[in-house]
Amino acid sequence: MVREKAREAGDHLKDKLPPCKFLKARNPYAHVFERLKFHLGRSYRDCEDDQVPQILEIIEWYRSNPC
Repeated sequence: MVREKAREAGDHLKDKLPPCKFLKARNPYAHVFERLKFHLGRSYRDCEDDQVPQILEIIEWYRSNPC
C-alpha cells in the first residue's frame, strides 16, 4: 500500500519538482522514497506496521508540497 501511494505521488510530481544544480533531471519517485527515509530514519520497508498512517501522511504532504 505504501509503495503504491509513493508511486502515485511520484506520478503527480513528475515535472513539478524545482530544478537542482547538480542533477540533469529530477526523479520524482526517488525523491519521495528519499524523503521518507529522511523523515523516518530508515527505509519504509524497515518500519513497523503501526507507522503506515504516518508514512502515508508524509507521502501526501510531499505530493501536495513539491520541494
